[in-house]
Amino acid sequence: MGEFLGFLVAGAPFVVAGVALLLLGWPASRAGILALATAVLGALLWPGLEASGLGGAVFAGLGTSGRVLYVLFGGLLLYNFLSEGEAVRAVSGFLGRVEPEREALALVVVVGAAPFFESVTGFGVAVVISAPILLRGSRL
Repeated sequence: MGEFLGFLVAGAPFVVAGVALLLLGWPASRAGILALATAVLGALLWPGLEASGLGGAVFAGLGTSGRVLYVLFGGLLLYNFLSEGEAVRAVSGFLGRVEPEREALALVVVVGAAPFFESVTGFGVAVVISAPILLRGSRL
């Protein structure tokens, strides 16, 4: 029973973030702060965890967040350049003409275009560019 409660305490920040984002419609910054507060509270109150390592864990998490934001910044910058130059609209139109079926278009973007964008900008950034292409392509 104690192990199950430990899993609940560990999963609580994810549940809180999901509820804040999806049900309450909060911005990611506010949901992230609430999830962090939930994690810190769980670490302080759960008897199996030691509060002495909490500062180091928060500091390490901030470092990881900084690296992720650094990578995402490149993808957002590329997306803004492509969007301002109407390249997203042109690529969406081209892919929509190549494959008019929505399901096949999704496959073309996910298997073909997304890996290219990821190789240009960095790991995990392909969705920043591929999602608008899919959204525009579904309206064609």
